[in-house]
Amino acid sequence: MAPVQREPAQPVGLGQPPVARQPAPEPRPRDVFGTLKIVIAALGIVAAVLVWLPSLSVSDHASDITTVRLSKNLNDSSASGAPQQAVVAGWATVDYLELAATQLDESHAEQRRQSTLLFIGIATGGALVLVANLERRARRRGKNSEGQLRRGSSPASA
Repeated sequence: MAPVQREPAQPVGLGQPPVARQPAPEPRPRDVFGTLKIVIAALGIVAAVLVWLPSLSVSDHASDITTVRLSKNLNDSSASGAPQQAVVAGWATVDYLELAATQLDESHAEQRRQSTLLFIGIATGGALVLVANLERRARRRGKNSEGQLRRGSSPASA
């Protein structure tokens, strides 16, 4: 069998005028606003997560309370007489006050965290509403200018 000879393939478009590349179209307002909404929402979510994550490490004060009670009971059993028991009670009171101060500090931090989360939510929502309003105005402006151009007015008067 004889080998088959093929004609060389001609490149596509040979003999045709080159096609001029057109510049990329500008993004439509809807695309810009959609991207802006996504960016705002993502920033709000990231900020909220960064504020919320430290609250996951909640300390359990039950073990601290148990430790103070056991220490007081142990010291009470070794105390002989009312003066020593009064001193032991004073130590236990100091330990309980330190524990209460720690709990109040954590409660205050949690309230600040909740306030910050509320602010982030309101700011993100407000920004999204603002962008949606701007998008609506841009669409309305685009429709009005298209309608005027269709009626025969010049773009300069639109």
